[in-house]
This record gives sequence, structure tokens and C-alpha cells, in this order.
Amino acid sequence: MSPGAETSRKPFPSFATGAAVGILGGLIGLGGAEFRLPLLITIFGFATLPAVVVNLVVSLATVFFSFIFRLRVIDLGGVASNLSVIVNILAGSLIGSYFGARLAAYIGERALRRMVVVLLILLSVLLMSHEIIVDSGSAQLRVDAIITIHSQSLLYQYGCVLTSHYGFVT
Repeated sequence: MSPGAETSRKPFPSFATGAAVGILGGLIGLGGAEFRLPLLITIFGFATLPAVVVNLVVSLATVFFSFIFRLRVIDLGGVASNLSVIVNILAGSLIGSYFGARLAAYIGERALRRMVVVLLILLSVLLMSHEIIVDSGSAQLRVDAIITIHSQSLLYQYGCVLTSHYGFVT
């Protein structure tokens, strides 16, 4: 029996963990996958690939319902005005996730776990450095300057490349 198998059969620890991850994910606008995956592996005793699959299923439902819950507080016009960015991010993510899923099925447990650890560390550094490097007031000015300097097609290409890499990793 794996280390967390006994715990994973009990509904309350799963529910409590899900609630905590949901709150954290809801606060920062993510589905919580970056919090949930390490817990599935360490606390609930999942092997890495099954943990990734369970995490994807839970994330799909979480992101869908988070969007519905946020409809009360977001302006859909603002979302719709960024449709081209959304489409390109989605396209890159879908292509990347296809290749990432294929790769995850072929590499061993140890390599996949190492990849997950490295990527989660990089994600945490990225999230922390954003607040350290860029204060919230100048962030919008920098984004506006970047958009002014680069043409939209170049930004879309960057978006496709970056999100395909993100999808590949996830």
C-alpha cells in the first residue's frame, strides 16, 4: 500500500484539502493545480502520472466553475475584447498539452516526478519574483509599453510559443 493510500480513502481529508486548495487557487485566479499536485503525491500517495491525471480532472471542473462564479464580478466585455489573445493562448496550450501528455506517458516515474518538482519550483519563483521585481503600479506601464513597442502579431506569436511550452509542461 502506498504511503497515503489509507488517507486517500477517507473523504474528510480529501474534502478539507480540496477546500484549502480551492481557496488558494481562487485568491490568485488559478485552478489550484500547482497546489494540488504535490498534495496528491505526498499526502495521498499517488504515483506522479495518476496524480497528474486526477489533477487535470479536478482542475477542469474547478476552472469551469470558477469562471461561472466570477461572472458576477467580471466584465465580459473586457474578456471579449481580448478574444484574440485568448484564442492564441488556448491554441498554444492545446498543442503543448498534447505533446506533454504524450511525453508523460513515455518517460518513467522518476523522470516525470523530477520534471514536476523542477517545474513547480520554477513556477513558484516566477510567481514570487513578479511581486519582488515589478510593483503593481509600474506593471501596467510596462505591459502598455511592450504592447506599444511590439506589433500584435509578434505578441500573438510569443503567446503561442509560451503557452505551448506551458501546455507541454502541464
